[in-house]
Amino acid sequence: MRRVAVIVGSISDYEQCVEGFDLLHAAAEAGKIEIVSLGDEKTSGEVLVSSIHRAPKFTNARFEQCAALEEPLDVLILGAGCANALTGGGDSYLRYELQNTHTVVIGVAFHDPGEAKNTQAAKLGITQVPETQVVSGVKEKMGQFIGPFGFQRACQFAIDGELPELTQPPPVPPCGHLLVEAAEIGRQKRADRAAKAAEKASP
Repeated sequence: MRRVAVIVGSISDYEQCVEGFDLLHAAAEAGKIEIVSLGDEKTSGEVLVSSIHRAPKFTNARFEQCAALEEPLDVLILGAGCANALTGGGDSYLRYELQNTHTVVIGVAFHDPGEAKNTQAAKLGITQVPETQVVSGVKEKMGQFIGPFGFQRACQFAIDGELPELTQPPPVPPCGHLLVEAAEIGRQKRADRAAKAAEKASP
């Protein structure tokens, strides 16, 4: 049985989740999936509300919990609005920090009906994170997982979609440079970019 967990960034996001929640509940009742709780109370069928901006330590601890489960978590649905750091941050933490290549992250961008740029930022948060393996509906040709219908499609995919095989991305170790060295590296990168642009523009 496929094991699924859900985290959204805010209770206000629930308004866009109704149909998706109903789908998940029906699938769980039918024995198609198991909803895994990531909250402190371990309540069966629980949706967790946790903002990676407002509660980063708690949220990352829940990603650690996902990776440490005796029975692996198959799918983690992550939905948020505005910048949607929850999705990209969760996928990144699972892969790079926890070396988890089992749990598929499905990312949903919630609409902001009053501010289009927030919706756009949320959309980019599920598609444009470097080395991301987030399922966003694009590669799956399901339509992007944006807003209430996107959340509903994401939940349907979590229930019976063909989950992708995940890979362990190569680590990118942190580094530091003296200011003068950093400036010189920056100048060289500018020059390289200009040379490539000139080469591309030439007939």
